Amino acid sequence: MAVYTTAPRTHRLGVVFPIEGDRWIVTLVGLRGHYPRSDDDATFLEFAASLEQPDLYEAIRAANPTARCASSATRTRCAAASSG
Repeated sequence: MAVYTTAPRTHRLGVVFPIEGDRWIVTLVGLRGHYPRSDDDATFLEFAASLEQPDLYEAIRAANPTARCASSATRTRCAAASSG
């Protein structure tokens, strides 16, 4: 699943990829100062909820994070999550 719009309406996007073991890789991206913060799960979900369509947020809001990664160079953050 990918959630994005065409700039200048928003500078945020999110992508969910299913991986083995009923887990997902979730990546949130912000451009031009609209970067997802990597402080904690709440700010990750807050950024996901701010996407123009609610689909990605609805898919991950009840997920349990199992791993995290962050990159300050590209300002992206991903999390592996299980659906249960």
